Amino acid sequence: MELLYQQNQTDILAYAHSIVANGFPAGIIMIDDLWADYYGRWEFSARKFPDAPAMIQELHTLGFKVMVWACPFVSPDSPEFRDLRDRDMLLKRPDGKPVVREWWNGYSAILDLSNPATYQWFKETLQNLQETTGVDGFKLDAGDSYFYRDDDVSHMNLSPVQQTELWGKFGKEFPYNEFRALYKNQGAPLVNRLQDKQFAWGEQGLSELIPDTIAQGLMGYYFSCPDMIGGGEIGSLKSLETFDQELIVRSAQCSALMPMMQFSLAPWRVLDQEHLDICRQTADLHQQFAPTIIKLAEHAAKTGEPIVQTMAYDHPETPQAYLKTQFKLGPALLVAPVLEAHATTKSVYFPAGQWQSVTDETAATITGPAEVDLPVTLRSLPAYRRL
Repeated sequence: MELLYQQNQTDILAYAHSIVANGFPAGIIMIDDLWADYYGRWEFSARKFPDAPAMIQELHTLGFKVMVWACPFVSPDSPEFRDLRDRDMLLKRPDGKPVVREWWNGYSAILDLSNPATYQWFKETLQNLQETTGVDGFKLDAGDSYFYRDDDVSHMNLSPVQQTELWGKFGKEFPYNEFRALYKNQGAPLVNRLQDKQFAWGEQGLSELIPDTIAQGLMGYYFSCPDMIGGGEIGSLKSLETFDQELIVRSAQCSALMPMMQFSLAPWRVLDQEHLDICRQTADLHQQFAPTIIKLAEHAAKTGEPIVQTMAYDHPETPQAYLKTQFKLGPALLVAPVLEAHATTKSVYFPAGQWQSVTDETAATITGPAEVDLPVTLRSLPAYRRL
C-alpha cells in the first residue's frame, strides 16, 4: 500500500532499507500489483525496474525473502492474450469467444487453469521469473468465485467455486505463497490472509481480526495472516486526512502473537516516535515467539489443530462476551489485545489455573477461573502463559 500502483525499483529498495534502518526485522517483502507492464506478461517492467535481478539480490543481502503479486487475469489485446486465445487456454463464453470480465483493475480475460496446457504455461512462466531474477514466491491474488460464472466454458467444465479451489491447488507449486481467496484447500501448505479490513476500530476493521482468524483456523486454514497493520482496504485510507496512530499500534499488537504480522504503510512515515517504538516492540515480540509459532504450525500440519484457537476450544465454559476479544496461541498462551480506542482497562477471562504475564514482568500471577479488568496503557498487550 505504501507505493499503491507506483511499484518501482528505487522506491522498493528505499522502503526495504528504511525497514532495517528503523530497527524492524527483515522478513518477506511483497512487491504489489503493477510491477509488470500488464497482466499476463509476468516479467518486471524495464521502465520501472532497470535491473530486477540486482534489486532482488540486494533485498536478499538485507535479509529479505521476496514475493511478487500475480493473478489469473490477462490483459486483452496483448500478445499474450492473442497467443493464449489461439491455443484455447482462456475461459470462454457459451458462444466460444474468450471471457472478458470486469474486476477491480479494469477488464481482463481469465486463464483456464483446468486446461493442463494453461496450468503448465502459467507455472513455467512464474518459475522462469524465479530463475532469471531470484524471486522467492508469489502473492496469488483474485481467484474469487464471483469472478467466474456458471456458464463459463472451461476445459474441465468447472463451477465457479471449483475454479477457486483449483487456484489454491496451483499455489502449492510454490513454497512461498499467499492467498486471499481459497475454497476446499483445508490443510494445504498455503498462507491465507484475511479479506481486506477497513482502517477502523469496529465492524469491518480491527474488531474482526480475532473472530475471523479463529474461524479460518477452525475451517482448516491455520497458516493465516490477519490483514495488514491498520487495515488493507485501500478505499478506507484514501479519504483520511490523518492516520489514527493508536489504531495502528493496537492493530500491530493484535497481530503480534498471531502466525504472521504484515506491515504495509511505512510506520516510520505515519507515526511519531512513541507510537513507532511500540510498533517496533510488537515486531520484536513476534520474532521472540517465532519458535513457538513454528512448532504450532508444524503441529497444525500434522493434526489439523489450529494455531490461533478460540477460548472455547479448550475452555468451553468461557463466557460468550470474551470469544471475540481474546484468543489462545496454541494450548498454553492466552492473548487479549486492546481493541477499543482510549481504553484504560481490558476485561479478560482467565480459565482455571495460574497465569503469568509474558509481556509485563511486573504483573502479578492471576488465578483462574476469573474475569479481571486489567489496567492498560498504550503499550499494554495482555498475554499470559499458563504455569
